[in-house]
Amino acid sequence: MTYGAENVTSELEKLRELKNNLDRYLLLKDNYDSVSKSINDLQVEIDEYEKSLRKKRELEPFYIKYTQLYSEKKRIDEEYNRYIQLKSKIASKEQTLEKYKNDLANIQFNEKNLEEVEKNIKEFENQKSELDRKLGQIQNGIKEADEIIKNITQVKSDRCPICGRPLDDEHRQRVISEYTEKRDSLVKEKERTEENLRELTNKLNKLRLEQKRIMSEKGKFDKIKMQIEELEDELSKLKQEISKYGNIEDRRNEVNNELEKLKDYYDNYLKLSKYDESSLSDKKRRIEELLNKKKQIEGELRKLENEVKGLNKFEIERRIEELEKKKKSLDDLRRKRAILEEDLKKKENLEKEIEKLKQKLEEISFDEDYYQELKKKVENLDKFLDERRNMKSKIEGELSSLKKEIEDMNTQMVQIESKLGEETKITNAISKLTRIREALGEKRLQSYIIMATKQVIENNLNDIISKFDLSIKNAEIEISPKRGKSNRGDYIIVYTNSGDQLPVTSLSGGEKMALALGLRLAIARSLMSDANFFILDEPTVHLDEDRRNYLIEIIKNLKEVVPQIIVVTHDREIENAADYVINVEKKGNKSVVSEANDN
Repeated sequence: MTYGAENVTSELEKLRELKNNLDRYLLLKDNYDSVSKSINDLQVEIDEYEKSLRKKRELEPFYIKYTQLYSEKKRIDEEYNRYIQLKSKIASKEQTLEKYKNDLANIQFNEKNLEEVEKNIKEFENQKSELDRKLGQIQNGIKEADEIIKNITQVKSDRCPICGRPLDDEHRQRVISEYTEKRDSLVKEKERTEENLRELTNKLNKLRLEQKRIMSEKGKFDKIKMQIEELEDELSKLKQEISKYGNIEDRRNEVNNELEKLKDYYDNYLKLSKYDESSLSDKKRRIEELLNKKKQIEGELRKLENEVKGLNKFEIERRIEELEKKKKSLDDLRRKRAILEEDLKKKENLEKEIEKLKQKLEEISFDEDYYQELKKKVENLDKFLDERRNMKSKIEGELSSLKKEIEDMNTQMVQIESKLGEETKITNAISKLTRIREALGEKRLQSYIIMATKQVIENNLNDIISKFDLSIKNAEIEISPKRGKSNRGDYIIVYTNSGDQLPVTSLSGGEKMALALGLRLAIARSLMSDANFFILDEPTVHLDEDRRNYLIEIIKNLKEVVPQIIVVTHDREIENAADYVINVEKKGNKSVVSEANDN
């Protein structure tokens, strides 16, 4: 049986070797055919590649020229865009320049007119000062005459207080008549002087308005003139810059035309850009490798050809299959025999083990009651162990709950610490805010602003006072540090035309009113530099007739300071000072607005 198995195995190995050689021969034959086909295909590809590469070399000069022109085109396009921008800027600025020149031509400004107006203002101011001085002398004369008449009327002695002569009734009446006539003459002279002063003031105000208008025209004239000069300078620079580009449009068109001619050459060159000498060398090297491989396969085929000549692959495979079946049967028999021998050995070993166990049983004295007692103790121990396990689980649950409570408390602690940090931030913010309030408070920024604007307000106030017919010449504002919750200690000092200092409390009610209005307007001027209108809401409330009339005169004079004054009032007397009146009346549940006739 062993001999037969060895023969089967030997024959099977020989047949398998023959089959392997035959398979290898057939595989090499297929490889040979495949390599031959690859060589032919690669040779066709190389021929086509060389043809495309020659075409690429012919197109390369056109490609280089195109790329150079394209680079130049990009540069020219940038310059051309700048050229167009400059051209647009020049056209826009020339249009603006033309507009400025037209605006300049429309401005009616003459330097001589301004000089003449300023000269007239100076002359009128001198005349006004002279009239003010004369008016003061007249007022002193009237006051002196009133004192003399009062003294001569009330004197009790028999001597004249003026000349010292005996004073009888005839002499008393003659003196009173003489000074009464003199006083009447001075009053008429005062009225004429005041009329002349008002006329002169009106002329002076008109001249100042004209001066302001001319100065405004001069400002516009100078501003437009400066803008024209700046524009002309900018145009000069722009034209100088645009001249650098010369015939940029012609050069741009020329380059575009050249690029258009070269475009087809450039596109064809790009299509052939993948062809290069390196790739061609790789292909030639590849075909050499394939030729060497073909020769190698040919040599192996010649070696195997004699060994497999006349062999039938199918017959060999059939015979191998038969032998493999026989070999498998023999292998099964060998395996079964080995299993049987192993079972016999196990049987012998088991028999020996049984004998040993029988001997041990005879040696052991077994007691059933003792076994049951031990079993019961084991069960009790198991029950006790289960109870301890349950207790352990309960304790672990409580421990887990305590751990969770600790984690929650830690989270709350973190939140509390975070809030404490926020409290520190808030405290710091409050400290910073306190410092800011101190910096912006009365002792620092407010005090600085008040002192910085004080002189401006005083100048505006004195300019406005000069427009009113008042007995005061100018005013000063005194600002003292705050001494209490509401007592700042601020006050105004006024000066008469003769330079005497007076407190505001010594002024008449009308003069106080004029000063108050002037101060408000001065503050408005200081804040807005040029107040265009002024609103008075019920200004005649609580005023008697004399003060209302005085207020109307003030409003008339205010028109020389503010172009437009709006007065809201129930007092019809104010209409005497108005240029335009609007009536608002309540009729039923409606307010009716109507326009009154101009005064």
